Amino acid sequence: MGYARATRCRLLALGLLSALSTGSAMPLADQQNWIHRAWQTEEGLPDNSVTGVAQSADGYIWVATRGGLLRFNGVHFKPLPIPELPGVSNRVIRAMIRDSRDRLWLGMERGQVVCLDPEGVRTLGGNEGLPDIPVRALAEGSGGVVWVAYP
Repeated sequence: MGYARATRCRLLALGLLSALSTGSAMPLADQQNWIHRAWQTEEGLPDNSVTGVAQSADGYIWVATRGGLLRFNGVHFKPLPIPELPGVSNRVIRAMIRDSRDRLWLGMERGQVVCLDPEGVRTLGGNEGLPDIPVRALAEGSGGVVWVAYP
């Protein structure tokens, strides 16, 4: 399934879930007012494989791809130079979440986990007991604990 088609399916699924949660069905006429736009490498993404999307409290959309991390202002993508982060050997991001404290957590290809917050960047890896295998998923649990899943 192509990226644009997958995005449309997700948007439609979100709309259906929203309608179901409010107890009302969305009339077919309202669906015609929806618009969508697909962004790909031609529009500034380093890779068409998006592995995570999050919106920070300041309104920016953060997009994680296998080609790196970008901040999107609604018009342009601005890349964050992942190879320059301490302890991170490549820029392939496998998973991303935004936690309840507005920090971005990135699960990297080689097992590292990167935490980005306004006070700086923290990299966790082998020294903290993390394996050298791709991160599969990230999740925030109760009390703000971030869980890391590996294959």
